Amino acid sequence: SLEGLTVNNTLIADVDLSNNSNLIGLNLSESEISNLDLSQNDFIETLSLRQTLLTEIDVSNLTSLEILSITNTNIPSLQLMSNPNLEQLNISFTPISNLDLSNNILLTHFSLEETLISSFDFTIFTQLRQLIVRNTSILSVDVSQNQALELFYFSDTNIQEIDLSNNSNLRFTKGENCPNLQNIHVRNGNNINFFIFNLIGSTNLDFVCVDDVAYAVANFTDIE
Repeated sequence: SLEGLTVNNTLIADVDLSNNSNLIGLNLSESEISNLDLSQNDFIETLSLRQTLLTEIDVSNLTSLEILSITNTNIPSLQLMSNPNLEQLNISFTPISNLDLSNNILLTHFSLEETLISSFDFTIFTQLRQLIVRNTSILSVDVSQNQALELFYFSDTNIQEIDLSNNSNLRFTKGENCPNLQNIHVRNGNNINFFIFNLIGSTNLDFVCVDDVAYAVANFTDIE
């Protein structure tokens, strides 16, 4: 029976999945699909919806869902309380203004881009390894409890201060076009293991706290 289905770049407006109860992976992108019934697909683990005409999606029965990507859609709300196994979540270019992830504490990868969300508590994701916050009205990001964090990318935000002093596993830090960013603390004992530290476009940056000033001056050159 069918376990994986990809429908890309088509004019297909309707997909009937009621007879595909063993479906594990579903990828719909660049399609005219405006309605999607997943009530008979309880075993889906990976779901990707990009650039469709969907305005709502019900994933409450997908208790095995591990990877969810919703991008370039007009879906205004999303309920994920019934998806405790979710590990990777990408919410981008959607009008979602509120998102409750209190039951999704297993997240390891989280991307939040071009949404209407103005505040969010990231501290509950103690296993988070990658975090992307881009082009949002979020004013502060607390990653003090995300000690497994390896990649942190933030851009086009109004964030004023970032404290990464508790993120000793960090390897990639990139903050682009954040003109309100004034202070960043990266004295975490791990600066020597950074392979990217980039703050291009942070024109009002006043203070950078690092492990070793001489090392930072020689190696952290993408700052302006």
